[in-house]
Amino acid sequence: MSRSHRRPENESNGEAAPGYYHVVCHDCRVESLETDADEARDAATRHDEKTGHDVTVGRL
Repeated sequence: MSRSHRRPENESNGEAAPGYYHVVCHDCRVESLETDADEARDAATRHDEKTGHDVTVGRL
């Protein structure tokens, strides 16, 4: 089973760029829209750790 947590794009100063982040599981129907990059990564990590599913985060 593959697990991928793509990191949201960063601004040139290394900070997470403001915007919306789509968290989607490719193994079930879980998905969310977050406004904070760290929260998006945390949501993906929590779901992955709980289920072992393939979850990705993408910046919109």
